[in-house]
This record gives sequence, C-alpha cells and structure tokens, in this order.
Amino acid sequence: MTAGDMLARARRDAGLSIAEISIRTRIRQNVIDGIEHDDYSACGGEAGARSDIAAIAQALGVDSEPVVQAYNATGLPAESDWIAATKSTERAVPEPAPDVSTPSHEPGPVAADEDTLPIMMGQPPEPVTAGELPRPAPIGEMAPRPILPGDASGPVPVALANQHPLIWIALGGALLAVAMLGGILLIAGTSGQPARHAVATGRHHGSARGARPPERSRPGSTGRRRPARLLVPASIAAYGPGGRGHGDSPELAHQALAGNADAPWHSAWYTSPRFGNLQQGTGLLLDMGRTVTITSARIALGYDRGANLALRIGTAPALASMRTVARANGVGGMVRLTTDRTRGRFVLVWFTKLPPDQAGTFQISVYNIKLRGRW
Repeated sequence: MTAGDMLARARRDAGLSIAEISIRTRIRQNVIDGIEHDDYSACGGEAGARSDIAAIAQALGVDSEPVVQAYNATGLPAESDWIAATKSTERAVPEPAPDVSTPSHEPGPVAADEDTLPIMMGQPPEPVTAGELPRPAPIGEMAPRPILPGDASGPVPVALANQHPLIWIALGGALLAVAMLGGILLIAGTSGQPARHAVATGRHHGSARGARPPERSRPGSTGRRRPARLLVPASIAAYGPGGRGHGDSPELAHQALAGNADAPWHSAWYTSPRFGNLQQGTGLLLDMGRTVTITSARIALGYDRGANLALRIGTAPALASMRTVARANGVGGMVRLTTDRTRGRFVLVWFTKLPPDQAGTFQISVYNIKLRGRW
C-alpha cells in the first residue's frame, strides 16, 4: 500500500473531508488530494513531501513513521532531479542571418507597431526633381481705365452720362427683384395664418377625442430606474430544515463571503447526494438588514459538478415563506443566476442535491456569494 492510499483510508475511517484536513493542517486542498493519489509535485521537493505527510498523519491521529517509510520506498528521484525536471531541456537554435548581398532578397515583415515603411533591397529610390512652382493663372483681367487728356496726377472726373448703359439695366433688375421678393413674403405671411389656425384646431379636436397627453415625471424624479449595484449582506448563517442554527458547519458560514477558495464554507459529508435520506436540504441564509430588490446572484462553488440549488427570497427567515426565484441543477464552479426583481430582506442559497467529493462521499462547498440589486 502506498503512502497516499494509507492517508486516504485513514481520513475516510476518521470521517473527515479534504477541506477539514486542509483547515487543520493549513495545507491546500489540491496538495492533500495530490498526496492521496501519490502525486507529490506540488510539495516542493522530498523534504516538503515528508513534512506534509507527517502533518496530515498527525491531523488524522495516526503514526506518521510507516507512512513516511512507504513514501521512501517508492524510489522517488533525488532532490536535484526535482529541480532539473522543472527546467527546459530544449536547446535554442539561432536562426541564420539573412543574406542581403543580392537585390532579390526580401526583408521580413515589419511589426504592426513600427512607424517605418519597408524598403525593397535592390531598387534605387525614385529621384525627386526640384522645380519652380507654376505661376498661378489669373482669374480675369480688368479693363484698363482710359486716361483723359490733361493733368495725369489730378483726379479724373467722369460724367454719369458717359457710363455704360449696362449699369442702368443692372440697377433696374435689382429693384425689380426686391419688389418681387417683398410681394412673395407678403403673400406667404397672409396665407400662413389660416394654416396655423387649422393645425391648432386639429390639435384641439384631437385632444377632445381622447388623445393621451405625455406622462409627467414625479417632482424630483429623473424618470429612469436606478441601475443595479452590488449589495452587501448584514450577516450570514448556516441554514437547515429546522431554520437558523440547524445548518451544517455554522462556524464556517462567514467563509462563504470571504472569496478564498482554499478556505470555503462546506456542508457535512453524506453517504448519498440526497443527504443520506436524513434531511431535505442545507444552505446559507443572508440577512440584508432591510428590504431590497434582488436582480441577480453569483455563487462560487467547489470544482465538483452535480449540485442542485435554489435561490429563495422572503421577508421572514422561514423556509415556507421564502419564494424560489431561480434554480440551477447539476452545477459546479461559478454559478450565475438572474431573478425577476423580487423584493425581500432574507436571501437563502438552498442546496437540494450534493456533488461527490474526493473521498467518495457527498458534500458542497461555497467560498463566495455576490448579490446585485437595489436598496
């Protein structure tokens, strides 16, 4: 019989779970489970394995010397091999340097975060010819002003009668356009009054026929539902069919909110998933301190799947008065539940079926519960 078999049998004979041995020895559950399966890779070497074996044997109340001798008889590798096994034996082979002596060589791809552009070898850069900016073409040229005989330095009077006749035509056209625009505005302003009156009359008759006016928000209200947020319970307790104080492992109930997977709350172990036909369920009761609205829950369980649970909410801590708002069957690990916005003060995480554990029995563990909603 190996050392792991001896410890596993002693733990089952003592009626203890791996979680309880972990609490007594302060050794992680995965390390204890590995030792029971003769896997000592997480012990940190032979000295650490012997120390963990002795601590587990002491917690079980058995003599550690035969167990350590069974471990020594397995012919495990030397301490230096523990270290060497963690090192990579693969030898790095340097890549040959690229040959850039010929123009046909293409460089490797440029990383996505580089700002440079690839330059093809063997191609000379395109020459840039400096040149003179072209002279902008004139849009138009004004006719030169005629110079009248006389003193060129003095002002040159120009008679209005000598102006081009097109000026008079342009002025007449502008006056005509202004007159037409004024007439259009006058007509539009006069015709718009009956139209606006008709629209107002239609609105009046529409409201008289029972049209619903827009709803008004209450004074001081924004008109929007407050978003859900994380709610912190005032207390937590183990809960059984007899109510508070009758649940499994009541001294560990607070660990269901701590978020530490190595130190969870766990139920007692049973010989069957249905509690060995001893009771109908077990769970945890959260007291929120006042009436709240629960919208969702996130519950962190152990890794073994097979648990059936129900989320129940009520105004009193009685099982019959708390309504089931969400269920999950055959689950393990992280469980997410969505409720129908139920109000209540007490929230019960109620298990009706247990998953199997490493010892061949059945129990449930919880290391984190998060509730979201509104006060």
